Amino acid sequence: MIRWTSIALAACLFAAAFSSGASCPANADGTVTISIDNPQNGTVVGSELNISGTAFGPEGQELSVSVSIDAGQSSPACGNTSWSYRWSPATEGPHIIEAVATAGNETAHVQVTVYFCATQPQATIGGHDPVSEELSLAPGENITLSVNLSGPAAGAIINWFYNGTELRGDSGHLRINITTPGGYGGNITVEARLTQNGSVTDSTRWNITVARPQGPPGISAFLPAEPNISVATQEKVLFNLTASDPDGDALNITWLVDGKPRASGMNMTSFEISFNESGDHCITASVSDGHNTANVTWNLTVVDNYVPGLMDIAPCVVYLVLGLFMGIGYGMRTRRTTGPLPS
Repeated sequence: MIRWTSIALAACLFAAAFSSGASCPANADGTVTISIDNPQNGTVVGSELNISGTAFGPEGQELSVSVSIDAGQSSPACGNTSWSYRWSPATEGPHIIEAVATAGNETAHVQVTVYFCATQPQATIGGHDPVSEELSLAPGENITLSVNLSGPAAGAIINWFYNGTELRGDSGHLRINITTPGGYGGNITVEARLTQNGSVTDSTRWNITVARPQGPPGISAFLPAEPNISVATQEKVLFNLTASDPDGDALNITWLVDGKPRASGMNMTSFEISFNESGDHCITASVSDGHNTANVTWNLTVVDNYVPGLMDIAPCVVYLVLGLFMGIGYGMRTRRTTGPLPS
């Protein structure tokens, strides 16, 4: 280890000497500048770190760069205008890296703070959309599924699986689009697995229920058979229908009078009603299987019961009286002509 360290130090000294004698870019205003390009401020680092950056000084002035950790002793960096420094942190937690560029009597300083963790933190699936992992979709429906990552994402990749089979064309992306099978009723699963550094570290899965196609209920017969009917006031009218559902679902039947529900129930196929006043009404039977509905409607006209008036009765009375007198007169004439009956 000492031998290799000595070789590395010699190489750095050689590079520094070569750089100081070469014609390097310089700041025209004679100032000294320095930057740390790696690592970025706030980076979480592992067991070994290559610190690097750039520095510039006045033309004709020898430029040197040194690095210190946590305000400790400064050590020369390898190079100057393009410099580097190898550091192996020993204690976990935050550390301040300071680089100083010196040219003549001018200096420039730059600092970054890094966080050392002996066990590198891993990325996780920070959220997913849809949020609910239990979904219900129709056959042939399109949906977009997506995830987002939180934490250090270096080397992290999302692999997508459909019913346990990897969708290789979609792996590596944070979102996918799928279409449920048409005409299918059942369950499918879509899983997003987070792999980092060769190991699965997190996952999320959607359980998708694909509803089978729902056929609407059918009304095969109904009474009265005519859609337009007329009844008298206080006359009871019985409505009846025959309905079924192709999926075998239970049917709820709601009876509406002029658009307002009057009765409802499972398989309530009959409904009776009467009206005390004349007028026009609309009777509707709405059959539902919980998904679709079927309707049948009657237009009902209610008329008053006919009550004969005085003018209706008077001619009958006149005819009755006339008939009575004519019968009496006829009887008397007949009796005078024939004489008394023999004893």
